[in-house]
Amino acid sequence: MAWQSSEREGAKDVVVLGATVAGLTTAIEVARAGASVIVLDPSHATRFGLGLMTVGQGSTLREIELHRGAAAVTTYVDWTRRAEDWLRLTLPGQGVTITDHDAYELCVDGHLAFHLVQEKRLLRLADEQVDIVDGVPLPLAVRPALYLPGQATLDSWAHRRALTEIADSLGVTVVRDVELARFLRRHGWEVRYRSEQSSHSVIAPHVVDTLGASPWGDLVLDLSTVVHPIVEAEGDCSEIHTFVDTPAALVYGSRGFTVVIGQPVSEVRERPAAADLVGWVSSQLKRRVTKVRARYAEVAADRVPVVGAIPILRGAWVARGFGLYETTSATAAGLQLAEALVSEGPQPWAPLRVPTGPLAAWRRWAGRDMDPMVGVPQLLARRRP
Repeated sequence: MAWQSSEREGAKDVVVLGATVAGLTTAIEVARAGASVIVLDPSHATRFGLGLMTVGQGSTLREIELHRGAAAVTTYVDWTRRAEDWLRLTLPGQGVTITDHDAYELCVDGHLAFHLVQEKRLLRLADEQVDIVDGVPLPLAVRPALYLPGQATLDSWAHRRALTEIADSLGVTVVRDVELARFLRRHGWEVRYRSEQSSHSVIAPHVVDTLGASPWGDLVLDLSTVVHPIVEAEGDCSEIHTFVDTPAALVYGSRGFTVVIGQPVSEVRERPAAADLVGWVSSQLKRRVTKVRARYAEVAADRVPVVGAIPILRGAWVARGFGLYETTSATAAGLQLAEALVSEGPQPWAPLRVPTGPLAAWRRWAGRDMDPMVGVPQLLARRRP
């Protein structure tokens, strides 16, 4: 796309809502293509990545296959790999350390072991070399596990700082602590906001929403807000662990301590879920908890990220619903959006409404997209007492 920026004050080519992983990545890549970009960030509502660089994403790949087809899984993993390459190429030059780890996906309860089979099948479909092994370096009586070599972690605060500095060097304007007002499209998008007790506006043909606070009003994207309780414990963990059937969803090391992120729950269950997570860390990991907190995240109803152009609303784009895997998934989303904005190419993640209700549920478990159980009995036979 040949950017035709106006000389008028307050005119930009792209307005990005949110200094998120996806937002800053989009801003950087579009600015590199010659666009003038402004990022508006209501910091109180902004979340950043967890610092995980991994292709192993629990049940997310299976949800993509169920709702978008097998080809979409390969596309998703391919963009995740591109995102990892982009992070490894971009961040070290900004002083961000990327630490390589092995990763494991675990099912403690035997009847849920088919999750491992599904993840293995889908990752191999996308040419990822993964396997199921018996050795799990955790003090848990759990066998077997899906082994994912070559994953990594980074400091999320250093990641944010690096992306902000790169954006600034490219002439991207980043305005934080803004209060966004709702607006409508006329000849272009006029985005109104308040910053430092004064009102401003910016006009642009493209607006990218990475916050879930759409100024054009509520959109039916089947997104809900859930809580991930987070526990920090003594001692570092040298591997990344993904769980599908315990109070914990992720366990990984960060700067000398262990971070344990709980399974997503509704806001009303925040306190009991945090208590369950603390008990699990104490009894299963044998570690002393030093901090407990909660983290809010939007999750799509089908757990598939919503990325792409918003139907009907010309010039409106969205990147939302990344759950626990924001560092790589949101980076991939930012790269996809930037490519689409620059080349006006097709989007692999059109934000279509996913079918819900009894018929959709029946198709999921009894129709052509039902979960195959191939290989599960042999897998369970390998479990040690």
